[in-house]
Amino acid sequence: MTRRLLALLLVPVLLIGAAVADGRHHRTVRGHDARPIQVSANGNPAPTVPPRTPANAGSYLPVMAGRAALDTAWFCVASSTSNPTAPGVVVLANAGPSPARVVVNAVSDSGSTRAATVAVPAEGAAQVDVAGMVKGNWVAATVVVDHGEVVPNLLVSHDGATSVTPCASRTSSNWYFPMGESETGTTEDLVFYNPYPDDASVDVALETPDGPRQPPSLQGVPVPSGQVVVQRVSDVERRRATLGATVTAPTGRVVAARMISFDGSGAAGPLGGPRKGLSLALGQPTLSTGWAWPYSTKADGHADQFVLYNPGQSDATVAVHIGVANPAGVGQIPAIPVQVQAGSVTTFDASKLRQIPGNSNYSVLIQSTNGVPVAIERLGERQTSSAHGLVVTPGSPVQAEEWVLGAVDGRAGQAFVTVSNPGDRSVTVRLRRLDGKGGRVTATQQIAPHDRADFAADQFGGDGLASVVVQADRPVLAGALQEQPRGLSFMLGVPARASIRFP
Repeated sequence: MTRRLLALLLVPVLLIGAAVADGRHHRTVRGHDARPIQVSANGNPAPTVPPRTPANAGSYLPVMAGRAALDTAWFCVASSTSNPTAPGVVVLANAGPSPARVVVNAVSDSGSTRAATVAVPAEGAAQVDVAGMVKGNWVAATVVVDHGEVVPNLLVSHDGATSVTPCASRTSSNWYFPMGESETGTTEDLVFYNPYPDDASVDVALETPDGPRQPPSLQGVPVPSGQVVVQRVSDVERRRATLGATVTAPTGRVVAARMISFDGSGAAGPLGGPRKGLSLALGQPTLSTGWAWPYSTKADGHADQFVLYNPGQSDATVAVHIGVANPAGVGQIPAIPVQVQAGSVTTFDASKLRQIPGNSNYSVLIQSTNGVPVAIERLGERQTSSAHGLVVTPGSPVQAEEWVLGAVDGRAGQAFVTVSNPGDRSVTVRLRRLDGKGGRVTATQQIAPHDRADFAADQFGGDGLASVVVQADRPVLAGALQEQPRGLSFMLGVPARASIRFP
């Protein structure tokens, strides 16, 4: 056993940033933090906005570092071992041609810690039951990889369904959550993870229908070194239909995620019945002037809403662009303007747009037309006689030629890989399943400009849980949809840094 591996196994929660030597190299494992530019108006502090360049893409969303990286660190948060979800699993997808050695360091909210080492085959995948590693109600994990082409995803089970989210590739001092609620039957938890040797603290500011609030119990919340801390927002601000949240770490840096669940006993939602389901999502570490989703749908029993949060000091004017599948048969849908006042949360209901034909899938791009950045999440719901569920998904501010979808889960229902082409020229996409045997190509297809395509997960083979790489000859957007009788899940893929482009 090398000295490097021994050190990793002996330290339950890695002190990211410390150099660890093996017998051949000296390497430094770094937890990359967002370093945005401070913007101010009238002398008052304002949200921070990083430059929109590929080098800063990791400040906006999780990013795969690529082959040149010697070591990479990822942070998985918000998996609960007992309440309210069943055990969570980290799925490790290795898109590279070399095997990977991965060290997973888990910690629970009770302080229980444990480390595990996992071998992931080249162009293959592996799973780690992180919730089973430690004792407690909530668990977070630092995942350290010996090269830059492994992407971890967190898969949480609940009531016969799964919710999938990428792990974070960076920590940050800012996190934004557009969607929130504390009505009857709703539970909303914010989860903070500090993987560093220095203590951190967080402040939570809420945007409510009655104006901004800074509950005393959510100010100066300590997040000690190597610990995971949970704050139940729905117990602090009760009976709120909307709760946009800004998380700021005045000391240290953290990873923040939100778990929101609806038990079916609350008020009626847009589909007529009370909401029921659970969704897990990372916060957005920065605001952006553009967000996109490769998949939405208009059908009976489905609702698609976009929750826009403007925590800044200036009103934002955005344009909603809809790309319907086979647009030549529909015609161009003119951009739809939406005003988002400063310090407010606005909901745009795409389900009510008459311009979108029934029983059709479409992509969405929302761009600020006056340069004011915002945070946006898509809230998708389903209520039919045989199925229900909901999902809250951040959008992507980037396009890329390569995306890794670590956990396409069709075991309890239907699953699809969905790809949209936002450009003005046709693209050719190739889907490759990471099967550990050289990465089997499962589909190749051309997608017309502003069109999109769906690929059923059953064509990937295996046991119904697949890790897939999407490669295109021009920038695209890619995600994975899971539809189960008791749940709904959608997640964006993780783009490869070298292939990223900001639109």
